[in-house]
Amino acid sequence: MYVFLSITVFMLAVLIEWLSHAQLMIQPRSTHVASAIERTSFHVGRVALAYALMLLLMPFDTWVFLVALAGHSFGFLLFGGQISDSSKAPEHGLQTCNPAVEAC
Repeated sequence: MYVFLSITVFMLAVLIEWLSHAQLMIQPRSTHVASAIERTSFHVGRVALAYALMLLLMPFDTWVFLVALAGHSFGFLLFGGQISDSSKAPEHGLQTCNPAVEAC
């Protein structure tokens, strides 16, 4: 059970880092309301996962805390540390896709 908890915490922390650094390509819609709803749902999902991780850390277990730190560090290294594409400057936030200007 303890191993399952450690793996879950690690993967959840990596997923949160991926969601923090992901560039969501939102297709242009006829209204801005649809784009706002899509971005809001993405944000709510990320915050819900962060709160779930926080609840897993509530017993103040040192090992689980260290696993969460390792997961966040590994996730940042993969997605925020520009390992995959070092020629790109770091971009944060959500990007919109405009097919008239760029290929989506």
